[in-house]
Amino acid sequence: MAKSKDDRSNSMKILNTPRVIKVRINSTGNPTAIYIPSSAQLRSNGKWVKVIKVENLWKVNDEWWRGADEEISRLYYVLRIDSGQQITMFLDLITNKWHRQSG
Repeated sequence: MAKSKDDRSNSMKILNTPRVIKVRINSTGNPTAIYIPSSAQLRSNGKWVKVIKVENLWKVNDEWWRGADEEISRLYYVLRIDSGQQITMFLDLITNKWHRQSG
């Protein structure tokens, strides 16, 4: 059965969903290179790109009262890469996985 126009307008879209990424770090844990898959937006052909500068850094701890399965604990980075572009990414401190925040 096809959805009506009203059904589609009431459905939720998840925007700005973080994607798991590969990151190289230095001895202090800061990113030094990021693997960027092929993307015209980031001017990349699917390669490792050098991090030139950490422009901002902050920590988010939220939802802790909901328990370990729903807690949010992240270390956010705003980085300048060698193409001159800026990327926002975070390290999930619970899973120890890096994510790129798009959008």
